[in-house]
Amino acid sequence: QMLLRDDQGALVVAAENWGGPTYTLDVTRADSLHWLAERVHDVVAQGYTYLKLDFLYSAALPGRYHTPQGREAAYRAASQVIREAAGDETYLLACGAPIIASVGIYDGIRVGPDVSGAWDNIDRTQHLNDRAGPGAADAITTSLGRYWLASLIDIDPDVAYFRSQYCLLTSEQKRYLADLAHVCDFRANSDLPAWLSPDETQTMQRFLAARPEIKQTGRYAFMLDDRRVDFTAIAAARPW
Repeated sequence: QMLLRDDQGALVVAAENWGGPTYTLDVTRADSLHWLAERVHDVVAQGYTYLKLDFLYSAALPGRYHTPQGREAAYRAASQVIREAAGDETYLLACGAPIIASVGIYDGIRVGPDVSGAWDNIDRTQHLNDRAGPGAADAITTSLGRYWLASLIDIDPDVAYFRSQYCLLTSEQKRYLADLAHVCDFRANSDLPAWLSPDETQTMQRFLAARPEIKQTGRYAFMLDDRRVDFTAIAAARPW
């Protein structure tokens, strides 16, 4: 009963993942919100202080809601329940989320597609005309295009890559990802330690520890301490 249904009474499919359809809560129901708050509270009680919440758009999908209201309002009310259950000391990262409706509740937000070990996800971008698939170039351009949000909410550009194993990115492309992470002041990495050479491990450690002074000098240009980084060519080649 807690799941969202459409006007014909069928379950609303939020996504196709992990071998089948996934569904979403009707977040206007009191029992759904209570269940959601309990799950978040349980996780935080285990000691987790950083929660990445993905596929959040599913709380604002079209459907027959128990309590009719705007879908953005329903999403924001459910997000507030999550915030109260997690507590202000817990960092909440919203992913796949309505952007404006997330501001003021979540600490950070992913504003573009996932990165990947390939610069361009050709199967998606060229064959399907879909720019939302994982790919480093589009992750960079969307993060830069929405960088103006940084004064309102932390911008998550996704992870930087340092491994050469199972990775098609060039050294320059990896550097762009690392530089963007510094610009956004949001540094993350998910390379498995076993995939990193000793030199790559040291490079990753320096990246995670670095805190360069950032100064924006153009729409896509920045100074990182005394080094100029310009993403203009990337943005020009991949306009949205």
